[in-house]
Amino acid sequence: RGDVEVTDVAEDARGRVRVTYADRTDGGEHVVEADYVLGCDGANSIVRSRIGSRMEDLGFEQRWLVVDVATTAELANWEGVDQVCDPERAGTYMRIGATRYRWEFQLQDGETAADFATLDALGPLIRPWVQHVSGAELRLVRVAE
Repeated sequence: RGDVEVTDVAEDARGRVRVTYADRTDGGEHVVEADYVLGCDGANSIVRSRIGSRMEDLGFEQRWLVVDVATTAELANWEGVDQVCDPERAGTYMRIGATRYRWEFQLQDGETAADFATLDALGPLIRPWVQHVSGAELRLVRVAE
């Protein structure tokens, strides 16, 4: 499911996993049950905390901007992952769903995710991939550091 945030993961008495999540599209709280759950939920993983697993910090100090955009417009890009090897601003682009795309850009000194909180502010960064699509066809889903 897209546009959701997992808020709890718990095992019940039968050994099944109960996943509670908030749906960002309707604001509702929902629950699903499963035989197992994969912990692919990022650096601040609720799944990892529930199973008691730790993450070892290797001291990585770079700051990155993560941007998710939804659109039904055809971006006409290849289905692989673009790696932008620019020493001024490294980046990554990939499709992450039927209508969702992700960009990651290395933040420069003095920049924060808040500096890129609108499509207008993101324009210079994502333009190579969306130049033939109108801004009205794009919906900003997430901007995070």
